[in-house]
Amino acid sequence: MSREIDVFQSSIRQFDISANKVGWIDGNWNCCGIITIRLNQLVSWRIRKKWHGGCIGIVAGLARRAVSFWTNDSSLDHRVKVKDSERLRFDMITDQDVDFLFELDQDPEVMRYINGGKVPTLEEVHSIFLPRLNSYFNREKGWGLFKITVQETNKEIGWILVRPMGFFTDQPEYRNLEIGWRLLQTAWGNGYATEAATAVIEAITAQGDVDFISALAMEGNEASIKIMKKLGMKFVKKYLHHDPLGDEECVYYRVRVES
Repeated sequence: MSREIDVFQSSIRQFDISANKVGWIDGNWNCCGIITIRLNQLVSWRIRKKWHGGCIGIVAGLARRAVSFWTNDSSLDHRVKVKDSERLRFDMITDQDVDFLFELDQDPEVMRYINGGKVPTLEEVHSIFLPRLNSYFNREKGWGLFKITVQETNKEIGWILVRPMGFFTDQPEYRNLEIGWRLLQTAWGNGYATEAATAVIEAITAQGDVDFISALAMEGNEASIKIMKKLGMKFVKKYLHHDPLGDEECVYYRVRVES
């Protein structure tokens, strides 16, 4: 059966939650794939979970850990922080960036080697893209999307993706991280993708629990393959990459992380 657990104002005070710290009013987070937490108001958190008798203590404990992770200043101190590069700065993308994500994907050329050039609707960004992002989003490990902003102009030009290779398969590789990139067409040809990917790789490998950095591209995507090579990656194989959104013939490049 289903049961709701309310963590009232005392818990909110314990974790020192405020609207400014949270940043996502009425936002959603998935924790370990089993608990959904929604901030309905500052004085009450609701946790919903498929309930089996005797688990209330476990659920409450996980809830408090999740609240602490997402809202405490102390937990944010442990998140992966990407240092500014020569021309760029970086911030993790959240649900608050939905308009930017939508804008980025409205160019058929940007989407050419993603899905053949089909641009998504805003509803598809909400119902497909954001849930996929939230399924692997992890500030502490640096998994997610890092927004790229040009320092000189303050223009947001794209993102860098980080997640375990094969995340949507039965055998994700947690020590082999996939990196990807998507930039506005107006930002192409300036070396931004390579500069941004280099900065993100440096940050996520500094934790010391990564063995490989990998990337995938459709065989005809010469621009992305060129970036992979600039990052020191070597060709591993050509194969059919399986994904819930559709399988694609891809080339797989990888580089070992030096210890």
